[in-house]
Amino acid sequence: MGFCHSKHVESTFNKVYNTFLWRTGDDYKYVQALCTPQIQDRIESFMEQDVSSVEDSVNSVTEIIIDSAKSARISQKLNKPKKEGGKCKKKKLWYNTDCLTLKRDLKKAAADLRKCPSIAYLSHYRYLRKKYRSQLNMSRSAYKQNILNQMEGLSNVNPQEYWKLFDRLRELNSTAKTNQISTNEWFAHFSNLLNSVTGTINTSIESQWDKYIESNKDIFNELNFEITKKEVADAIGRLKKGKASGPDLVRNEMLKAGVTTILPMLHRLFNRILNSGIYPKDWRCNILLPLHKKGSPQVTDNYRGIAIGSCLAKLFCSVLNKRLCTFASANNNPKMSNWLSK
Repeated sequence: MGFCHSKHVESTFNKVYNTFLWRTGDDYKYVQALCTPQIQDRIESFMEQDVSSVEDSVNSVTEIIIDSAKSARISQKLNKPKKEGGKCKKKKLWYNTDCLTLKRDLKKAAADLRKCPSIAYLSHYRYLRKKYRSQLNMSRSAYKQNILNQMEGLSNVNPQEYWKLFDRLRELNSTAKTNQISTNEWFAHFSNLLNSVTGTINTSIESQWDKYIESNKDIFNELNFEITKKEVADAIGRLKKGKASGPDLVRNEMLKAGVTTILPMLHRLFNRILNSGIYPKDWRCNILLPLHKKGSPQVTDNYRGIAIGSCLAKLFCSVLNKRLCTFASANNNPKMSNWLSK
């Protein structure tokens, strides 16, 4: 589910997103793809452009990064939207061959009972039904215990795998039915939520900030210095792997693996955005995923939207955030202490 600009928001609901799946060995393949003559020519062409709009610059960089991944034949996965009003029946991973065999025997016993109703057939059917239910409980319990055993000690060693197992355990314990909320209902819900005005603007704080900035113009000039390659490289180093990609499909793994090759390109792009003062429109587009929090799964108010944005946009904001935090710490201004990371 994507939320972009108002004119084409609804069209994004049924969009199919090709997400890249990063596996062991893909780093090397991606670096090799970036070093091909075709990609190098495109990078050089971008670096030689003196005048280009912010939107065109973002599109050029994104296309180079994504085309390199396609050239490296990085695996992709189709994220297809759910059919309107369709039921999503998930496969029960704990349902093993023993359960399947007993189910077949039970169906055969039921068919025999319908054909020839008798005490003998009825007793046999009841016996198999009881045995089948018992097997379901045993298989489910064994599957649950196996997950719990795997989760022990994983929270610190491998958090990503830990939370995957946690999700499987939560699905196993969940008795809620799949939601049947239509895309139109989701669109109306999030449109009202995101466009609603909550709270009031504290004009006194704004006026205090205006006075502070006015009296410290020289100090604030350092926030507008050109972004350095070191700032970008450090921000890439802080990126975490295994995070979801936004609508542009760029992953953190691509940025980390190809940092040596794409660093000059990102450095030029970020400074072009900073100097223009224009934030790219494509970076304002996020994929909104509703996460059920409480109550009935049929009520939109019981969900919280998770916004998945562009990894390039997050990288740019990370550079600015680090610069702001460094500036605030150096100036030791109490008015800035509220948003500094502890």
